[in-house]
Amino acid sequence: MRISYILLRKIRFQVLLLMGFFPALVVCGDIPADADDQIAQWGFPVGEELVYRAYWGAIPVGESIVRTGWKEGAEGELLHLKLEVRSNRAIAMVYPVSIDVETIVRVKDFLPIRHTQRRREGRRRAQVTVDFDYEKGIAVQHEVLRRRKTEIPLEDDTRDIFTFLYYVRRYPMALGNKAHYRVLTDDRIYDLWLNVADEEVMVSSVLDGDVAAFDVEPEAAFEGVFRRHGRLDLHVSRDVRQLMLFMRANIPVGSVRTVLQEVRGPGSDRWGMLDGDD
Repeated sequence: MRISYILLRKIRFQVLLLMGFFPALVVCGDIPADADDQIAQWGFPVGEELVYRAYWGAIPVGESIVRTGWKEGAEGELLHLKLEVRSNRAIAMVYPVSIDVETIVRVKDFLPIRHTQRRREGRRRAQVTVDFDYEKGIAVQHEVLRRRKTEIPLEDDTRDIFTFLYYVRRYPMALGNKAHYRVLTDDRIYDLWLNVADEEVMVSSVLDGDVAAFDVEPEAAFEGVFRRHGRLDLHVSRDVRQLMLFMRANIPVGSVRTVLQEVRGPGSDRWGMLDGDD
């Protein structure tokens, strides 16, 4: 039971880090005309769907799906980011995990409006909603099951970590870069450093061939996601989408690998051409 708990807790935090990590500049408020323009300007097309599988050693333990879409709101068209995580049948018999994360994001500045999480981890359950008010400089977090409300001082350019990981995909990374950010997670704002440490070529089963990649070393000051001196191996495609291809994290009982399995959705680039419906 203890092994399953450690393993699935690690996976929970890994799946919130399934995209690229790059130095931020400015955000363009215009909506790109089509999927290829969105890829060129944002680093991803709306309608993109990424499927990842997690392994403990050679044993598959779960799957996550990350999606983007549109949603109508009072401010017009908004981005809808979604993450689903499920433990597989074998692991669920010991320690079931079910996580659903959604964030609604303004296109003009890529700032979140509302972030929600519904989580089941073993016997633990949580339902959390965060509403962002940048004019007042406050994010209000509601922990529904615990009936607790927390007001978090909000900085002008701070995003929840899920929105942040899409926001930074639009900016090209470079070998030797080490950038510092402030992100919101677990009702606090924390420091996050991203170091582009190396370049390499790795084999991708998705493309059935070699892929040029960056080796990224993240460090952070918050417990649970990254530690400053923790060991995490992250590989991101060296192209305009900058997709996370592979991640390995050491845990007390071995290591957990998260591997990109499928890329779905629009686009005429090599990732978009994988979807037969496009």
